[in-house]
Amino acid sequence: MCDQLYPIFAATDPRDGGLGLDPRSIGVSLGVEGIVVVYIQLVVYPRLERKFGVLYCYRRGLSFAIPYLVSMPFLSIIAAHLQTQAGTSATSMLVEKVVMWVILMSLMTMRITSSVMAFTSINLMITNMAPTRADLGFMNGTQQLAMSVVRIFAPIVSGSLWSWSIKHSLPLPFNSHLVWTLSAVLIAIVLKLSYRIPDSVNKFAADQPKPIACADELDE
Repeated sequence: MCDQLYPIFAATDPRDGGLGLDPRSIGVSLGVEGIVVVYIQLVVYPRLERKFGVLYCYRRGLSFAIPYLVSMPFLSIIAAHLQTQAGTSATSMLVEKVVMWVILMSLMTMRITSSVMAFTSINLMITNMAPTRADLGFMNGTQQLAMSVVRIFAPIVSGSLWSWSIKHSLPLPFNSHLVWTLSAVLIAIVLKLSYRIPDSVNKFAADQPKPIACADELDE
């Protein structure tokens, strides 16, 4: 949900729990994120997958998301302080702005690392679970359909919750932290459930030798 929320969060006034960034700054942050995506997808992920397996990468991707989601809304505190310090020492404002951007890009890198590792691993695990090569098309098509449905409703839910949370003066975590906290809780639950996934998803099931039925079973 928070992937779709970020541009809205970044553009929202710091007094309402956002960062108050202008469109150019938001574009720069997303552009840097795009460069990181390419590196992680082409260089980092393949090495981790070969060494540790798909399931390990999936769990690590989920675990990276939790600290990012918990930390991101606190950036608005720095943004709000910058807003109130307008007109003061240019040096101190520059230092605070640099600190905010360093933290922001660190969290954005964590976010994209989590996203690449989790979603790439989901694709590979579903492929690996296909009982035969003939089932690959159906299983991947079903997966893409499910993800498309989620992408329809996620922006609606996250946007509605964000709007509701900043309109009401409620305590933490029901203020501007609500969407971020809810997402972190959901991912923590998914991470816990992921330990029920068997290690067999690390290998392509269709290429694994099939068990040979014993003579008694054949007679039956």
